[in-house]
Amino acid sequence: MNNMNNTNTSAEIYLVLHCYECDGGFGDAISQETIVTAFSSKDKARAYARKWSKRHVYGAPFDELTCGTLRVQKVGVDTMSLNDKPEVDW
Repeated sequence: MNNMNNTNTSAEIYLVLHCYECDGGFGDAISQETIVTAFSSKDKARAYARKWSKRHVYGAPFDELTCGTLRVQKVGVDTMSLNDKPEVDW
């Protein structure tokens, strides 16, 4: 338990996002993204995205809208030790 000090640490996670387009109602395509899963390894996230990404175009009447693309986004996460005082007092 000696490792618990006041030093802030950081970590990275890799989100796999599903990218797709929705009809905006005026002939506009609105880009959307939804988180599918997350990994602690960039290589695993990329392998997942390569395996399951299947970009395609919707059928009529939305012939120009696409979906099925997966992309990886790195997100930094800051963590604190158990000894760090919270910013808010309850």
